[in-house]
Amino acid sequence: FGHCELGQLKQIAKAAGCKLNDVVLAASTSSLRAYLQRRFEPTDAPLIASVPISLHAADDDPARGNRLSMMLIPLPVDMADPQERLRAIRSACELGKQEHGRAGGDVVQPLADFLLAAATPGLLASALELTSRSRVADRLPPLWNVVVSNMAGPRVPIYCAGARVKAIYPMGPVVDGVGLNFTVLSNAGNLDVGILACRELVDDVEGLTAGFVAGVRELARIYAVEDTQAADVGRAGASA
Repeated sequence: FGHCELGQLKQIAKAAGCKLNDVVLAASTSSLRAYLQRRFEPTDAPLIASVPISLHAADDDPARGNRLSMMLIPLPVDMADPQERLRAIRSACELGKQEHGRAGGDVVQPLADFLLAAATPGLLASALELTSRSRVADRLPPLWNVVVSNMAGPRVPIYCAGARVKAIYPMGPVVDGVGLNFTVLSNAGNLDVGILACRELVDDVEGLTAGFVAGVRELARIYAVEDTQAADVGRAGASA
């Protein structure tokens, strides 16, 4: 678990001419690149991230519940320059959204509806358990390497029994064949980070979290974005 200052990421996105989610993906890429380099693993090709996206439109009926799909985005761990990585991610996301729109968008929901209609919950659970026990995923190449999810949380401070909730750490799921998940959640002025991994595949989750935070700070230095959280602390100290 970790957290960043949300305003800082927004300022980076504004300075770079990209979306907040592009910055999240760039920080994830920086973390993964550093992780692979610490282990002397190759970084000569991009990793592939599955990125969940919302399909809600302004005129959607809220009663329909969540409408989700996903995009596959290359994470350029093979690029040394953080600015080049961010530009590559921005271009990939723009292209992915265009392709997604041409394909009709909603690809996850119809599949989920079909599975729920075609099988009972018990049958689905048994099928998933059988798939897991047979370790089929270990013998097939993964369609993607990591899930990177950016979720909207409360925009104002929230409280529990009168106490301020300082952080809400998300825990995105890992699945057979894809044992790594980066999920971030906006929480008032923070971006709370939760990284979950299969311990057989990733042995330094704390290092990945620290790498994500370091990736944000690196971009902030490049784009001359002030650490507003540190500035607020400084102003509070001066006024006190």
